[in-house]
Amino acid sequence: SLVLLPIAIKLYNLREGSELHCKLWLWASRLPLLGRVLRTTALIRYVQSLSILLDSGVSVTESCTLAAEASGSPQMNTDARRLHQCISEGSTFAQAIAKEPNIYGPWLVQIAQVGEESASLPSRLQQMVRMLEEDSSLEIALLIQVVEPMALVVLSLVVGFSIVSIFLPLYSYLGKL
Repeated sequence: SLVLLPIAIKLYNLREGSELHCKLWLWASRLPLLGRVLRTTALIRYVQSLSILLDSGVSVTESCTLAAEASGSPQMNTDARRLHQCISEGSTFAQAIAKEPNIYGPWLVQIAQVGEESASLPSRLQQMVRMLEEDSSLEIALLIQVVEPMALVVLSLVVGFSIVSIFLPLYSYLGKL
């Protein structure tokens, strides 16, 4: 337990935006189920924040930067500068996010195009949030269904090892009597 204490302290003191935080987030986002959940929840926070900021009258460039910070995703934070530059140069929000489909996804690009064309981007983004939340809840349920049996196996191995480590010396001691 003394070996794990420095690791636990390091992880607890991990600051968002640090190089280690970025590396851990990128590594975790590549994992099969957990990665999808992380990316989806970051996108939900991004789109939700963006919708609220745009509805409040904040400019699109400023909204993109603030929403990226709120998302907690290092990828979105890094891409916020590019988005700011693209939109400042005259691109629409949909055109700017279409250049990074791995971060934002095709659904957000399509909904942003529809929202910009109909001048109802904040309400369209709220619809996107509801859709992403439903998708996220299904992904989390699937993750729980996968993790639960694995946790049971690990717990069984720990209990089995503990029992063997207690009774093996006991039997050897009884054999000497």
